[in-house]
Amino acid sequence: MRRHYLEGELGPILAKRLGTTPGYVKQLLHGCLKRAREVYSRLKEPRV
Repeated sequence: MRRHYLEGELGPILAKRLGTTPGYVKQLLHGCLKRAREVYSRLKEPRV
């Protein structure tokens, strides 16, 4: 996620580095981003 969103590395380049397909990298990034949103949502909820 860091390489894609913060360093601007493109999916096909990430796929080559990871030895996989660009489609699978897209799937991984989607899952990571979904999880990050869930964690962020929980963090901003008021604590009881």
